[in-house]
Amino acid sequence: MYGARAIITAQLLQPRSARQLPIERYVPRSPDAQSASHIADGAAGARRVPLGSVTQAVAAAALIGLIANFSMHLINLRMQNLGIAGSLISLSVAVQAFAIFVSALAAKTVIARAGLRCTLPVGSISCAVALVAIFFSADIYLITVLRVIFGAGLTFILIASEYLVTVRSDKGNKGHVIAWYTSALGAGTVVGPLLASTLGINESGSFLFGASMLMFGSVALSWCLSDHEGKTTRRSSPFAAFSFMPAAFFAAFVFGMADNGGLSMLPVYGALNGYDNASAVSLAVSAALGATLLQLPIGWLASKRNTTELLVTFGVGALCLLALLPIVIGNKPGAYLVAAGLGAIFEGLYTVSLINISRDRRTQSLSSLNACFIAVCSLGEVAGPVASGVSMEYFGPHGLVVALLVVFAVYALGMMNRLRAKERYLVTFK
Repeated sequence: MYGARAIITAQLLQPRSARQLPIERYVPRSPDAQSASHIADGAAGARRVPLGSVTQAVAAAALIGLIANFSMHLINLRMQNLGIAGSLISLSVAVQAFAIFVSALAAKTVIARAGLRCTLPVGSISCAVALVAIFFSADIYLITVLRVIFGAGLTFILIASEYLVTVRSDKGNKGHVIAWYTSALGAGTVVGPLLASTLGINESGSFLFGASMLMFGSVALSWCLSDHEGKTTRRSSPFAAFSFMPAAFFAAFVFGMADNGGLSMLPVYGALNGYDNASAVSLAVSAALGATLLQLPIGWLASKRNTTELLVTFGVGALCLLALLPIVIGNKPGAYLVAAGLGAIFEGLYTVSLINISRDRRTQSLSSLNACFIAVCSLGEVAGPVASGVSMEYFGPHGLVVALLVVFAVYALGMMNRLRAKERYLVTFK
């Protein structure tokens, strides 16, 4: 899900209830467990996480996100240089997104049995080998198969990175830590193309660099994990978590649609409305900058406010900005500001949803929830381009805005209904 916006750049919850689920304390199983474990705060019973472990986990997870963006962009540029049509590149990306969806559902069971630390080497090696092999491939079908392998391996790495960020943070710094992580993911959409342009795409060095950095990031993640993490004897349907936390997963699905079917299509939208190539690409860059720079205040706000109320606010705000975009599209500075606001809100859905699923949940459930979260995001990234493409076919230059307006109108109404139900019946689950 982290390379969608780069394609076009290259080509042109709720209130806390009375009852709370018990929170498992994270206890490392390493030889120096006593020195690395969380220290219970006697009277208050609060957790304290050593700063080093949080910093290490966030840095490793952020590196994975950035290199994943770089690798996706590299693959897309390579396909473009081979003369493959843009529609086929987009289809290849959609197939990869669907592969991530399926892999995330399967990973839920695999990780429960083997643990995160055992699945990381398999995922990283699969990613690295597939990425290097893509450079030596020229057939669209073979490249698509390799992208599926790359996406499947990347799924396990992303689950581990999200798990680390959520489990290593505590109540006091959860919003701040998760916001740093999502900021790094947003930065990857800007840094990825810059790295690709600096290193070049016609030599194997760029692909070897991406593969080696994925391996390095996976090793760093593995150092932050203990052997037992991710393992659980619980058995549940892959779709059980979706009904368990509908607000968070609904927002995750809308994020996937808005990311892949909205932000990635902004340059096309600009070009259809008279922008030259550089100005059209600047729309996507503005959205990426907004997504990167505004996640810290959003994370801080999510740690202080009810997350469902915040998600409703984002839905209404997105509707307002989308309605404003066709009005200001003729004024480039105004259009860039609106694009930055949309980028911040779309990425904010991801940040707030991730904070939501990490609150008041048992540690042994987090890897499963992260797997389902990634699956829903990926499914949204498959549906987003389809909705945008059909809408632009029927409604012309402003079809993209029409599609997103419909999506966010349904989303806002659904979240408002959820919020009212929570207040009326005091539902325990988020």
